[in-house]
Amino acid sequence: PPPPDDCILPDGMLFGLDIGGTLGKIVFREPDHVPQGAMARQVERLREYFRSKELTGRDHGAEDDELQLKSSRAFGGTLHFITFEARNIDYVFEIIRKECSASPSEVLKWKIYATGGGAFKLEDRFYRELGVHVRKNDEMQTIVSGVECLLNNVEEECFTWVPKDANCTEWECESVPSEPRKPWLIVNVGSGVSMLKLDEQQTVQHGKVSTYKRVGGTPLGGGTFLAVGCLLTGAKNHEELMELSAKGDPKAVDKLVGDIYGDDYKGLGLSADTVASSFGKLVNPDLRESVRREDLAASLVQMISWNIAHIARLVAAHEGVKTIIFTGSFMHDNFASQKKFAHAFRYWSNGDSRALFMRHEGYVGAIGALSMSTLSKGDHTHFF
Repeated sequence: PPPPDDCILPDGMLFGLDIGGTLGKIVFREPDHVPQGAMARQVERLREYFRSKELTGRDHGAEDDELQLKSSRAFGGTLHFITFEARNIDYVFEIIRKECSASPSEVLKWKIYATGGGAFKLEDRFYRELGVHVRKNDEMQTIVSGVECLLNNVEEECFTWVPKDANCTEWECESVPSEPRKPWLIVNVGSGVSMLKLDEQQTVQHGKVSTYKRVGGTPLGGGTFLAVGCLLTGAKNHEELMELSAKGDPKAVDKLVGDIYGDDYKGLGLSADTVASSFGKLVNPDLRESVRREDLAASLVQMISWNIAHIARLVAAHEGVKTIIFTGSFMHDNFASQKKFAHAFRYWSNGDSRALFMRHEGYVGAIGALSMSTLSKGDHTHFF
């Protein structure tokens, strides 16, 4: 049966691909009420592909089970969320190749929408090797569409961190119950960082889209963290690097105001534990000989987080924006950075602006590619 009238997506098997410079993301919409037969068998095979270790090269599959949206009326089925390293894209081609052989009539019904640099870079390869024509979308536009789609259709999608005490030493997660008022500054932390100012919606031919413009960014992002972190620590992937950082103490390698002045720098209002120089203690060769991997990782994630927070705050102030929404795979389960961002905006704005986060932060591009399918009526056959 077709999806319900209030479903925002087309019917059938849908795939949103976001192929970035470091990571790839897939959102697969499994329709409700899959009929028995070839389609049901294909759905089961796809589940197995995404549970396998081939995409990740690690001890677990690529699907984020805790993020799955089951039998969503708005999306007309269950949404599966899959992350893989972009260098493993060959396995995605292999999945499609196997399905073209196993169930070609069902594959003809697939609808594939793609974004990210890889959607453009690999477009010719998809067609040349598989006969697949992907519907590609502008990366920034899919980020905007994905954020709005999730906030409008997923309960408790948005959250923030609030201090439990006056000194902000402990924090607790708090859901944001309603869509925040625009304008927003969307800070998408991917391989690099782009900052988009999002204003109110305007009407287009098949619906409404928000107006936006890119207002800033920095090349120091998730790709920097992964590359430099692996070089410094010997870690093999983002997950291992984050595990190391959670066990580390950045103060072991960062030079603090107290290390220089012996106490607070009262003239500028800087406390003794303010970071004066990231990795600054390692100018001492003796410390370089005994430094722990965990402390290096912790200092690196803090350095990149503070850099992003500083730039985002300056851009937000310049643009007159009080609501800042952080997205991108760098934010996924990165509670240390989330709390730093929340603290930074609360401190610098005297509580006048706030940093918000999303539970499906790494998938806004792939979700946006799917949601934009409703703006292109008649997109059905993607295989030739």
